[in-house]
Amino acid sequence: MRKLGQRELNWGSENLENISDIRKKYIFALQEADRGNYNSLLEFVE
Repeated sequence: MRKLGQRELNWGSENLENISDIRKKYIFALQEADRGNYNSLLEFVE
């Protein structure tokens, strides 16, 4: 992203290896993106 002049994504700013609410939100966002809905993923990375 930096190379494109954009800000870095924070990916929820949490450890995604531990099972937590953050990880559950991330997995949900990925599943939604697989279905063509990117809104949850875009919200997650902000």
